Amino acid sequence: MLKKENIKWSAISLYLLSFLCLFIDFEFNRKTIIALIIGGVATLASIIALFIPTNYTFFFEKETWLSSNNGDFDILIPYKNHAQSKSSQISVYIKTELGNFELIEVAIKQDNEGNINLSANNAFKGKVIVTG
Repeated sequence: MLKKENIKWSAISLYLLSFLCLFIDFEFNRKTIIALIIGGVATLASIIALFIPTNYTFFFEKETWLSSNNGDFDILIPYKNHAQSKSSQISVYIKTELGNFELIEVAIKQDNEGNINLSANNAFKGKVIVTG
């Protein structure tokens, strides 16, 4: 998420710079103004794209779960894999015998670094979706 924040603020700065250049009293020719407008529109489009929520989907097998000391099963999803915000919505689904996915409740913990730990009583095949 930090990378997205850096890109977002860089894009906003570039957009403002290109907008300010339109009002500075330089000798602009028509090509320069068109280039600035196109640059501004492109930067604005990239800013808008950054605000569109992104998803990270991780499919897992029964064997993906690691047995813990207390008898539960855990899956760790490092922040570098999902790269979503620390206030993301995390949904876990179990794969049914028919091949469909059904929402299931498991213990979900996210640490200060953004790593996500899923903990369940039984290992199962399914997927997790992190929406940031």
